[in-house]
Amino acid sequence: MSSLFKKLRRRKKRKQSHEAARGSSQYSEIEVDDVYSHRGLSQKKKALIRSGVTIAAVVAIVAGVFLFIQRRSYGDYKVVTRSEQEDTVSTKYMDMNGKVFRYSTTGASLVDTSQDTLWSSTYEMETPVADICNDTAVVYDQGGTSMVVFDKDGESGTISASYNIVKARVAGQGVVAAILDGGEDTWVNFYAKDGSLIAENQTRVDDPGYPLDIAVSEDGLIIMVAYQFVDGGTTTSYVAFYNFGTAGQNQIDNIVSGYEYEGVVVPQTAYLKDDVSVAFKDNGFVIYEGRQIPKESANVEVQHCFFNLRYPFWHDHGFAIRDSEMTELCRAALWYSDHIEITDTTLHGIKALRECATVKMIGCDIVSPEFGWSVQGIEMEDCDAESEYFMMRSANLHFKNVRMKGKYSFQYIEDSIFENCVFDTKDAFWHAKNIVVRDSVVKGEYLAWYCENVTFENCKIIGTQPLCYCKGLKLINCEMVDCDLAFERSEVEATITTPVVSIKNPLANSCITVPTVGEIIRDIEEGTGTVQLQEREDACA
Repeated sequence: MSSLFKKLRRRKKRKQSHEAARGSSQYSEIEVDDVYSHRGLSQKKKALIRSGVTIAAVVAIVAGVFLFIQRRSYGDYKVVTRSEQEDTVSTKYMDMNGKVFRYSTTGASLVDTSQDTLWSSTYEMETPVADICNDTAVVYDQGGTSMVVFDKDGESGTISASYNIVKARVAGQGVVAAILDGGEDTWVNFYAKDGSLIAENQTRVDDPGYPLDIAVSEDGLIIMVAYQFVDGGTTTSYVAFYNFGTAGQNQIDNIVSGYEYEGVVVPQTAYLKDDVSVAFKDNGFVIYEGRQIPKESANVEVQHCFFNLRYPFWHDHGFAIRDSEMTELCRAALWYSDHIEITDTTLHGIKALRECATVKMIGCDIVSPEFGWSVQGIEMEDCDAESEYFMMRSANLHFKNVRMKGKYSFQYIEDSIFENCVFDTKDAFWHAKNIVVRDSVVKGEYLAWYCENVTFENCKIIGTQPLCYCKGLKLINCEMVDCDLAFERSEVEATITTPVVSIKNPLANSCITVPTVGEIIRDIEEGTGTVQLQEREDACA
């Protein structure tokens, strides 16, 4: 009987155990689904993280390569090819369209980058000089009479001049222009590569002058010559363009255009491309454009340039300078020019701007004594300036958000407007006429003496003895800080919002409204102007 009870108890336990196991399996299935769902989300997060890490790694690699390229330095080198040359004194080398053109007193040759000689040719010259245009070269005996023309295949022609050669230039198809010295006269001759004379032009010192330099267009149709002559004791340069195509057939001596530059020397000319040439003057340069009739160029743009020379922009018309630098050595950078735009540029040379017209400057840094003299029409915005005698004798200025430090600024200027500016400068606006200054700070002693019809509106004026000996002076809602002996012998109408240290001898018909004044000085008979110690708008009515 007891064994029967034991069997029944064992069966009951087994049944409970199976039921418990079945319930556990159901719960396990639910938990597994949750686990897989959570794992799916985790996998997506991991994928995103892996993508982000990969992108960051790529960016880091690119940045590292860039910094490496920018900052790397070389401690060693390897010689790729070597060429032995015994006569290194008289042999000269020039680039000829990616190959090495080698010439000396006894001949010339062309060598490729593998040091293989493509051709060689012999001649005899005492002073060989070469000029190259694309795949064409001329070697001429300077002071002699012989010239040899070469192309990529070797010698293509010889030329014998009738006078001593001063200078020669070659065009792409082999024609040669040369300056010849004939003693009292000089010649500008034009030759075909076979030696035949295409044209000749005799020149004299007085007409059109002595030829200093010569240039030829790539197509060989135009010769550019810079002459120099003296007229009435003044040195003058004349740049002439000779066209030997159809455009010049009906012109005297084939001259299609020419330009005189008084008081200037033009020692060098060059063709930059077929329709653009340049004349380098001793005070700058001039660009010419035109394939048939070259003309002085306008609308020239200068970007990301560095100027460390004197007089780069004189007598230029219509050009823009952007993101560039003019150093302390860039003296007298812009003179006698007009329609100029200067943006985000530093101008650190003395006398950087003078006698120009229609100028616009934005975001510039100016450190230039005697800047802006005799300028007619200048807009300046968001600029910083440090100067002495800034903008003297200029007219039609419009300044916005300009910060200026120096002394003797804006003297003798006329018809100008200044807005939201900060000026820290002594002796400013002396003898100025018809000026409006709005919402600005003007700090410095002896402000605007002897001015006429000048208005300060919503301004802060700081410094001793301001606004004396003025006519038609107006102050509208202005602050005056540390101002003593103000308005001496001035005709003034003023509404001042702060106390004034002292006012001296305002002239008759003046009316000054001020909260308080430390002292009113009247020691001349004419000093009878009204000073109202109150803030009513109609105090001087």
